Amino acid sequence: LEAGRYNDKDILILDEIPLDLGPISGVISSVPQVPNSHVILRCLNQKVPDLYLKTLPSYLKSLENKLVRFNVSSEEGWYLEDQSSRPNIKAEAETYWKERQKVIATPEVDLSVNSIYAWRGKELNPQLVKAYGSKASNFAILDEELKKQNVDRAQYDKSFMVPFSFYAQHLKSPLSDKACKKAAKKCEKDEGSACTEALALCDELKSTASLGEYLNAMLDGNRKTRMSEDPEFRRKTLSFARRLVRAVELPTDVLKAVHDGLAAYPSNRRMRLRSSTNAEDLSGLNGAGLYDSKAACLGDPEGADDDDGIASACRTALETVRIKAQVQQLRAYEDPNGDLAEAAAELEESLTNKYSLSDSIRAVYASIWTERAYLNREYYGLVHNKVYMGLLVHPAFIDESANGVAVVTFTPQGADINIV
Repeated sequence: LEAGRYNDKDILILDEIPLDLGPISGVISSVPQVPNSHVILRCLNQKVPDLYLKTLPSYLKSLENKLVRFNVSSEEGWYLEDQSSRPNIKAEAETYWKERQKVIATPEVDLSVNSIYAWRGKELNPQLVKAYGSKASNFAILDEELKKQNVDRAQYDKSFMVPFSFYAQHLKSPLSDKACKKAAKKCEKDEGSACTEALALCDELKSTASLGEYLNAMLDGNRKTRMSEDPEFRRKTLSFARRLVRAVELPTDVLKAVHDGLAAYPSNRRMRLRSSTNAEDLSGLNGAGLYDSKAACLGDPEGADDDDGIASACRTALETVRIKAQVQQLRAYEDPNGDLAEAAAELEESLTNKYSLSDSIRAVYASIWTERAYLNREYYGLVHNKVYMGLLVHPAFIDESANGVAVVTFTPQGADINIV
């Protein structure tokens, strides 16, 4: 279920749970949802009902594409009503949609900070969030507090944050014919047909404009209106934007600064570049799952070819064994449609994936323009071109056997911690 294939007025009926959802009006699922999944968090954020039913009622089919009222409560249970029982349902719906939409002011950023920040043993103050983003700042604060409680945090001693100003520098990078053509080729592959209009805009601007100026033009006037009204146009516009962010050359001083920070770790230690924006962890919008995080490996040279048959310098032996076992297992299943064979082939090809630093940084930057992020910002009234991307950089944990979520409830008597 990709964001953009439905809108914020739709109630989705699911027979499997996606990793995430865009703005919606409710969910009914026939399979249980994992506590603290992005779907549950998204429904809580948007204050829309989320219902699990082991067996879906047959009459749901008759309500498809109809306007209904969906209610779930501990007192009344759940119900669906259409116009036959609520004659004024259209007016009620318009009022509900208007009143539930909470506009969130786009937080200001500090672009004067132009250096990475390795926080161990240094002052952590609330102003860091304006320069590095909420995820990076909050993680650093949590890390320091855990260290004070004698939790072993040695592996994070050289972790660091990357400022918004580095993303702003990338936006100033000039367009080029090469970048436009590369973005168009990738966009066509992603979308299954040519991204003609996005390429035309890039060609129009390429001799005089920067990446940021292209993105401003992309959202100007009629184009912005079309993105609201035409899902295919929106998908291709955003797909091209992501590919263009990745195709434009990263400023050398940005690459050097992040490289120097990573050099504190062995070159064969895979690192995690985590997204950290000024448009998440806000009151009313946690932003979970909206932006991407990527792996990086200093041992993988810039421009390395994934198809050269050589594994990443940061690929571990256990990871290789695990992937090969998964491939073997997928090929052992009955596969009448060939879907599992395709998945196995893709997984096997990933054994030689590389994680060069400039590619990884630009991939995280590009995730500002995922459709799910765009639609969520639209829903909450955030200004797209005032959203900036920072990075939280720390070691990746490739060989972990399990992971979970810590849920903390704060009370005057202390904190209650549950692990899911």
